[in-house]
Amino acid sequence: MTKWRNHIVHSIPVHDVQKAKIELERLYDFVCFFLATHLNENINSFLPKEYYQKLARVISELQQAIELAKTKASNNDQCDEENYCPSCNIIGVVERNDNDAYCHLCESELSLALCPSCQNQNQFYITTENEIGNFKQCQECDTLAEQMHNDYLIDKIRGK
Repeated sequence: MTKWRNHIVHSIPVHDVQKAKIELERLYDFVCFFLATHLNENINSFLPKEYYQKLARVISELQQAIELAKTKASNNDQCDEENYCPSCNIIGVVERNDNDAYCHLCESELSLALCPSCQNQNQFYITTENEIGNFKQCQECDTLAEQMHNDYLIDKIRGK
């Protein structure tokens, strides 16, 4: 037990800055929505001024990075305007050919394959593999499976 605790307390987390910025924007959106709908507050009046300024700067940098990635992807005839990157969830940043694709925002190398769950041929896979065990499936099926699992756990807790 002590070894486990020391490992947690003394390890330094490692993260991908680009992905962290994307997740920060999603968290920021959630906080803004929650404040407005449940607390009738505005983010400007809720956060200390220095935090709001930092968030505004990070979001501005992220928006610039997204626009640059969209420009790079659209400079080619093979820009995918319909599908989002499964890694960063942004539409219009993926350049694709017949068998693979590349995200200009998060730099993920993607491939196209037939999803064994829904049989959709046009779903992207991250080449580092979106796995459940050795079973690869598209992000939509992953999300659905996760939602179904969470519903099952909630029903189990409620005794259904």
